[in-house]
Amino acid sequence: MNIEVLKRQIAPAACRFLTATGLYRLATPIYGGLGCILNFHRVLPAGSGPRVPSVRALEVTPDWLAQSIDFVRTQGLKIIGPDDLVAMLRGEIPQRRFVIYTFDDGYEDNLVHALPVFREKVAPFTVYVATGFPERTLIPWWQLLEDLILAQPRLQLRLGGASLAFDCATDAGREDAFYTLRSAMLEGMRKDYRGTLDEVFGPFGIDPFRHSGLGLSWDQVRDLARDPRVTIGSHGCRHVPLAKLPEAEMILELTESRRILEEQLGRPVRHLAYPYGATGEAGPREFAAAQAAGYLTA
Repeated sequence: MNIEVLKRQIAPAACRFLTATGLYRLATPIYGGLGCILNFHRVLPAGSGPRVPSVRALEVTPDWLAQSIDFVRTQGLKIIGPDDLVAMLRGEIPQRRFVIYTFDDGYEDNLVHALPVFREKVAPFTVYVATGFPERTLIPWWQLLEDLILAQPRLQLRLGGASLAFDCATDAGREDAFYTLRSAMLEGMRKDYRGTLDEVFGPFGIDPFRHSGLGLSWDQVRDLARDPRVTIGSHGCRHVPLAKLPEAEMILELTESRRILEEQLGRPVRHLAYPYGATGEAGPREFAAAQAAGYLTA
């Protein structure tokens, strides 16, 4: 089994066990820290359609989101934005245990389904926008890949000259197909973005470049930004693993995404989320570049 699949199956099960038994409280004095940053992607109504299991974990319902906010507050945690975190760490406001809600990429449902929940609960949240989404140059290929896997009980394709086959009739098979192809496609797109997408989707009659997308428009990003509860941060331009890029290209992702967002919003953009963000996808070089680019948090 793909190790990434195994990790994604074990971690949620362990979290459910610790929460149900209350054992997480024993670790709080050691691992609780000052607070935590929660990372979400999409907010969709219940029954929005089938998903690959661990991809489904990137989605929550509005009801779940509302209940999580209530739970956080019952634990005595304060929900803050990243500007408050900076002020707290600088000693400008008193320290207290906190939670920051963040959403990566910039999906339309963050406006449609998440914002009403945070308005009702009077709580702040942060959306890290990959500027290619509102500019309609970023293809949500991961969503297309998931749809393709769900539509095929057995998936056969060629990628990078290799013939690949996956049994997609079970959850475990769909997980393996998604994460194996995700890794291979990311590697291929570093060299040939359009060619890799055409190679994967073309044989199935899918034109990824005609896909309407799921991302916010610039008008919708501005709608979000007008709400005082919302912080808009950068998520790069093309949603690529920064550590895989040449240094000059990596720096451009950081600086150009910030410039575009500030130009569109008419306000400073001080916060960054590294695309993907695993240890092999962002490291000391990227941390130093983000600081040099003027981000206060990343």
